[in-house]
Amino acid sequence: MSSFDITAESLAASGFRLLYAGDDYSYVFTLKQGGVALDLTGGSAWFTIKEREVDSDANALLQLSVGAGITLTTPLSGIITVAFAAADTATLRGKWVYDLQVKVITPTTRVITMATGHIEFLDNITVTT
Repeated sequence: MSSFDITAESLAASGFRLLYAGDDYSYVFTLKQGGVALDLTGGSAWFTIKEREVDSDANALLQLSVGAGITLTTPLSGIITVAFAAADTATLRGKWVYDLQVKVITPTTRVITMATGHIEFLDNITVTT
């Protein structure tokens, strides 16, 4: 599992684009364990944003899953796409906790938390739709 805070400061320091509430985003991840790509064929994935780690999934600020914001782009190679629509991020102003979790079926069924940390969405200056 990797820990990476997705905040204005960390994104700016690493050269990534800052996140703004109400914007669209799409990220491609290659998921590996021990340097080997995970076979996600028939598996699942979730990207969850919450106020606190102890909040239930039902009370998440946002939870994306396969078919609803997450695409298993190349499952055999562990490649997924996580896409946030503007409507998903519109109310996410602030700093929250997140994780990216997968359920792998092959060779045995197991759930793996791939990343966790903080994610921050800033206010936009222009707020047109």
